[in-house]
Amino acid sequence: MVETGEKTESEVSRLGAHLYGAGHFGTSFLGYILVAWVSKFYFPNEEGLTALVPAAMAPWLMTLGRITDGINDPLIGYLSDITRTRWGRRKPLMAIGLPFVLLFSMLVWYPPSTETAASNFWYGALMLTAFFAAFTFYVGPYVALLAEIAHTTEERTKIAALQGIYNVAGLIAAGFVSGIALKSGLSYQARAKLVAGSSGLFMVLPFIGPRNETREAKEQETQPFLRGRGETFATRPFRTYLVEPFFFLRGW
Repeated sequence: MVETGEKTESEVSRLGAHLYGAGHFGTSFLGYILVAWVSKFYFPNEEGLTALVPAAMAPWLMTLGRITDGINDPLIGYLSDITRTRWGRRKPLMAIGLPFVLLFSMLVWYPPSTETAASNFWYGALMLTAFFAAFTFYVGPYVALLAEIAHTTEERTKIAALQGIYNVAGLIAAGFVSGIALKSGLSYQARAKLVAGSSGLFMVLPFIGPRNETREAKEQETQPFLRGRGETFATRPFRTYLVEPFFFLRGW
């Protein structure tokens, strides 16, 4: 959106929209690579490589992390909704989550044993649980921030479309970089540091993007947590939907 004349509190400049949208490049890039590499690292299917977790436990490695993620998401979302600070209610939680999501994305690759062991499973599951919790601390408020920096439906639609472009670009870049990295000869630990560093550069951009929170957002009331969760789970399509991601993640 090109700046012309005096702005209202709800308008976002073109640069601001790009700085905000670029955050999605970092999250999709980091998330895709971590999820794609975990199974290859902990339970490789190539000859000569040692499985770090027992075969019976391997399908649950990612599943446990995502199950706890399902618990964390609404809690962190509610915390974000009730937060009130001079910096708004979204960016403070994003600032808490960002360093930890990068930290745990690197710690995943340091299991306690180089042999097949149950301890590796529990370590990996714990690190993934911590990663997804920190990821939600950043991504949940980041996505919700859109409704607070753009006031009109038209403006929100434009910024959301830009966000989607950065998201797809991050996935494409992740697929390209992942293939190169796996053939590079670098250790998973070294690759993870490079991925965390490059992702972090994009994930920090929304902090210097749009700074205005609409008056509508400041005055918005938050629905009580338990009532909101009860209404969600009372919806039959939502309960049906939960079956698919459970089996998808277990078979990842």
